[in-house]
Amino acid sequence: MKRPWARAGLWAALVLMLDLGRGAALAALAVHLLPPDGIPWIGLGLIVGNRFPCFHQFRGGKGVASFMGFALFIAPLATGLAALLWVAVYGIVRIPFVASFFMILALAIGIITVYNDHMAAVAGAVASALLIFYNHKRNLVNLIAERRGRT
Repeated sequence: MKRPWARAGLWAALVLMLDLGRGAALAALAVHLLPPDGIPWIGLGLIVGNRFPCFHQFRGGKGVASFMGFALFIAPLATGLAALLWVAVYGIVRIPFVASFFMILALAIGIITVYNDHMAAVAGAVASALLIFYNHKRNLVNLIAERRGRT
């Protein structure tokens, strides 16, 4: 008996690992090559590149997994807690992007905690989180429309 969903799950896990690895690799490079003020801005560039890839007609993902990988190198404890927060919120609301909002907020707070004495770095972390929230605009509009349709 064939289970096509199992193969799709394996591909999804591979893509997730590649996104996490790409983010962590860029964070490692940034930490070793840039002053602290510039490091979170590389994370913003990572999200922009993920959202608007030139090889896919400038239509890409929302940057959540890439940002998680970026934060993993900078703030590993916060990243682990953010992943647990995603699981907890998803367990309650059963809406992946809503859980992602909480996770992204926790990741940004983790990066801000590391660079709290560098205001430019804090601004970069905030800008990254805001861009990911904005990238989910269509999901939010659809959820609101769906909820209004039920009442």
